[in-house]
Amino acid sequence: MKAAPLKTFIIYARADAEYKRELLLHLKPLIVSKLLTVWHDGNILPGEDWERAIKTELKASELVIVLVSIESLNSDFIQTEELRTALEQLDAGQTRVVPVVVSPCAWKFDPVLSKLQALPTYTNKGIFPVSLWSNRDHAWTTIVEEVGEMVQEVLDKRAEIQRQHAVADRKQKELELAEPKNQEEQVDPILKLIEMVPVKGGTFRMGDKFEVTLSDYVIGKYPVTQKLWQVVMGNNPSHFKGDDLPVENISWNNCQQFIEKLNEKVGKVFSEGRAYRLPSEAEWEFAARGGTLSKGYEYAGSNSLEEVGWCMENSGSKTQPVGQKKANELGLFDMSGNVWEWCQGWYGEYPQKPVRDWPGPNTGALRVGRGGSWGSTALNCRPMYRNSWLPDDGRFSFLGFRLVLSLQSVG
Repeated sequence: MKAAPLKTFIIYARADAEYKRELLLHLKPLIVSKLLTVWHDGNILPGEDWERAIKTELKASELVIVLVSIESLNSDFIQTEELRTALEQLDAGQTRVVPVVVSPCAWKFDPVLSKLQALPTYTNKGIFPVSLWSNRDHAWTTIVEEVGEMVQEVLDKRAEIQRQHAVADRKQKELELAEPKNQEEQVDPILKLIEMVPVKGGTFRMGDKFEVTLSDYVIGKYPVTQKLWQVVMGNNPSHFKGDDLPVENISWNNCQQFIEKLNEKVGKVFSEGRAYRLPSEAEWEFAARGGTLSKGYEYAGSNSLEEVGWCMENSGSKTQPVGQKKANELGLFDMSGNVWEWCQGWYGEYPQKPVRDWPGPNTGALRVGRGGSWGSTALNCRPMYRNSWLPDDGRFSFLGFRLVLSLQSVG
């Protein structure tokens, strides 16, 4: 099973356009071999919102190549917009960032770039700018060979994950063909695994930017566990295994499939029109911040992330069983850290006026994720921090979800 090409984004300063052209020429074999696809600002169509296009493509990229020079180090847009977005994606584990030094500059003193593995390397000279090589084609060949090996490694891992998913899907179809159990026998063990907490509606400033009023709803006490996923779906796609660990390695579309099957199994328990679903972005943030009981903490339940969440400093680089840390004001666990959590809505701009029961933007390319994960910094674990991924391309070991049930009909 062949994995899709790696989506690649090139960050460069206008003065370095010739270097970008040379890089594209040398990347051509990788493109023809369908190891990667490349996007840069030359792909922007006339009349297109170029800032929005750049941000959308950066969010969707899996590899970011940064052409480093004195011009790029002094470009406000590159430093504050493009590179910042790329590093957020890197921090979330969604992309890899590769600096390529094209001309002499003090890049080693840059607090961010100096921590990344740069290219190209020259025998006995370490990182050696492209412009100083006696043969620039030799420099670019060295760079592309390094990039190609990295891309192949990523694609091999992705292909193996896809193979595992295909096996799991096949087993699931086999289970579906088997004689179904009695409805009551199916519903009871499932409901025992779903603990929900009521959230009284109220008004708050979402992201500290605009006013949202929400109706009452009910939200999962914990992220969905692997045990619940296994009972409903008959498989376990997670990278880290354990009944009480949050399920992960699932896309937004996978969540919708789970919810559809869950509602099929337990639908008769609820009144007509009510069903489980993902929380809206507003519902998620309101609950994480403590709802009407909020004490204004920086994280979900405390000003100390250590008390309430698993992050890169304390997780041991893996997920942890749900409910081990302190709950927030509403009695909800793991809303800061452990796994990012999918929300229902599209990622987009906030409204400019007060709204009620805001479901999110009407359209978009990316779906929202909230809460931070075991691999996140403290900044990303704040309730108001936003992230996003493509709805069918978010299978990561740091990304899960929790359930919501409206108290009124959602039909």
